[in-house]
Amino acid sequence: MANKEKKLQRLKASPHGWTHDVLGRLVESYGFEFRGGAKHGYYVDPDDEANFVRIPRHKPVRDYVAQQVAEAIEKRLGR
Repeated sequence: MANKEKKLQRLKASPHGWTHDVLGRLVESYGFEFRGGAKHGYYVDPDDEANFVRIPRHKPVRDYVAQQVAEAIEKRLGR
């Protein structure tokens, strides 16, 4: 549990250089469901369908995508 919290803190502090694989595992560890996609991974909060994030599969992911991932996780946690 502490590992994913540390990763979330690192993501918020430095959104540069993250990959689709790492971000995908992070959102799944917080309970998001993978809904597929060819060029993007589409992850949805099962409790709130409006809370979702699209993560492109190219490397590295742009900074704004990493920030959107952090915001979606924060929204799921109710912060």
